[in-house]
Amino acid sequence: MSDQVNMYGEWLKAEIKVSEAYHNHKETVVKLKMKNAELIVKYDFGTFPETWTVSTKSSTAHVGPTLGLFNRKTDVRLRTVSGFEPGWVYPPYCESQTRFSCELQDEWDLAAFIRLVLNEDS
Repeated sequence: MSDQVNMYGEWLKAEIKVSEAYHNHKETVVKLKMKNAELIVKYDFGTFPETWTVSTKSSTAHVGPTLGLFNRKTDVRLRTVSGFEPGWVYPPYCESQTRFSCELQDEWDLAAFIRLVLNEDS
């Protein structure tokens, strides 16, 4: 089993690179780079329900099916995303499938979302 986990970890490292990370005393924002996409990711500690804010920029036509992982119409631009620069908050998915911001509920949704972007990216 540990060989499978290690093999998966090596595969994942080859697919995704952490290009930048921004830290302050309250939060961490991470930029992830893939072959044809970039994700800016932040976990909002202390919120209920949990929230992961993700901004996605993809050079492909669209990220693909979203499988109900997030509300395609939620406009994250309507509020301040602590830790995000103003230029990192994009329109909702319903306005642009190549450049959008969304909110995910937990780390499992984030993992599934990254996998969807990776599949579209290849």
